[in-house]
Amino acid sequence: MKPFYFDYNATTPVMPEVVDAMLPFFTEHFGNPANTSCSLGRAANRAVERAREQTASLIGAESKQITFTSGATESLNLAIKGYAQANANRGRHILTLPTEHSAVLDTLNFLSEHGFEIDYIPLNKIGMPDLERFQFLLRKDTLMVCCMLANNETGHIYPVQEIASMTREAGSIFVCDATQACGKIDVDVNNLEIDFLALSSHKFGGPKGVGALYCKESFDAETLTPLLHGGRHENGLRSGTLNVPGLVGMGKAAEISKASLSKHRDEFSAIKNYLERFFISELGAIGLADAPALSNTLYMRIPGILAKDLIRKLPEVCFSSGSACQAMDGKLSHVPLALGYSNEEAKCFFRLSWGWATKMKEAEQIADLFLGTRS
Repeated sequence: MKPFYFDYNATTPVMPEVVDAMLPFFTEHFGNPANTSCSLGRAANRAVERAREQTASLIGAESKQITFTSGATESLNLAIKGYAQANANRGRHILTLPTEHSAVLDTLNFLSEHGFEIDYIPLNKIGMPDLERFQFLLRKDTLMVCCMLANNETGHIYPVQEIASMTREAGSIFVCDATQACGKIDVDVNNLEIDFLALSSHKFGGPKGVGALYCKESFDAETLTPLLHGGRHENGLRSGTLNVPGLVGMGKAAEISKASLSKHRDEFSAIKNYLERFFISELGAIGLADAPALSNTLYMRIPGILAKDLIRKLPEVCFSSGSACQAMDGKLSHVPLALGYSNEEAKCFFRLSWGWATKMKEAEQIADLFLGTRS
């Protein structure tokens, strides 16, 4: 039996149109895009630049501001480590949220072992950043602020525009992990006043292993230290032969996602409203305090029932108790703990997330399956 897939925040199935767009670049148009002296290389290069335009359009950027990477984790490492290492003389203080993805938190832990000071922005009662405390924590030597646009577990949408504006006034740069936001809500880097933004293709219907870093300014290897050396690809910021089929797929997925944003948002909201009412009324589930959140994400707990036991009882449903990275190492998620929940309460939180291929009928069917866990 094919499982009901409700773990879109971990990864998404690739859209059929995306697969179709990618296939010719495995066999027919297999050239190296860096080799523009060859017709096959030129064709591959054109495809890459088209994908760059499509990706840029998804976030309101210009194609020249997009650097291709293997995904948001690499993009965040390049932005955070790269900027910190190249600009340490400007300051060694960094601010972030305690609910960030491990791609940010682990990178900052690395920098803390190399002379940087990391402070965490407190959260208020509904899980949003405390802006007054944030203003207080900003210092003259604050080099950067890292804040995600949408949380991968809770679905919370953070007030990035306000935080970025305060960051800019303080003379610091702003790094945004928009991995869970792109393709689900409107993202415009200009309105948000973002300096760096990271995204991954596989979160909005594209293939795994490709992503991008948006850079507001024109950085080079002197002002943003590369993670990889050897070839000076991507203006010297990211060496290595580009994954042309993957990038073509990401570009196509970005184009489709942008065009269907409004339609999907309405469909996602209907599913969320249905499931939220079901879990509260039928299973006594408790959600988070009311706050701006993604329409494709439901984060709840049933008091006294461990999420791992719920997942074990429902092998027909793919859902999770946290991020895919935490599932891999078996650790308790840091997110509910950062929101003030006890260890025992944190163990009860589960996440359902859906996407472009999910139908309301599937939501109704899994509701019946969840009902069966009461016996």
